[in-house]
Amino acid sequence: MSEWLSPPYYTELPAPEPEYYMNGPWVDVRFSIEYGMGLAIDGDLKDPNNKFNNNPALDAQYQGPIPYTKNLVAKAEGLKVDPKYYAPEGWDPLSAGLQYANTVFKIIKQIPCNRGDPESNNLFDSWAAGTGQNYGGHPPQAPIGIPAGEGQ
Repeated sequence: MSEWLSPPYYTELPAPEPEYYMNGPWVDVRFSIEYGMGLAIDGDLKDPNNKFNNNPALDAQYQGPIPYTKNLVAKAEGLKVDPKYYAPEGWDPLSAGLQYANTVFKIIKQIPCNRGDPESNNLFDSWAAGTGQNYGGHPPQAPIGIPAGEGQ
């Protein structure tokens, strides 16, 4: 791939759409649940090379695409009952979690593991393959001039 994305990677954060309401004698505010979901992935996409790299020291949600998706579905379920957010009628946490996970996956497919490696794999493919800790996110390559399998 010749054209990689440059930061900021996530530029379509949903608007907060604040909703003001009376809470006893006080005026409180809550925000759109889509804004809450956008914030969840925005944080992950601020430093994606350190989140989507198969580092075993990271939280379980960053160990692959499936745990990440499950975590976003759980996040959506949590936001739906969080009084700081409101959801439109019929809003579905499963659909929202899948939608936001796919947004992240689409973006990290356009980010290199290592910009200094001309053969760098994208973050998503190396993360899914478990090669994110390798230079450039691809399996080690034999040194130039040595046939693969020799000298190892």
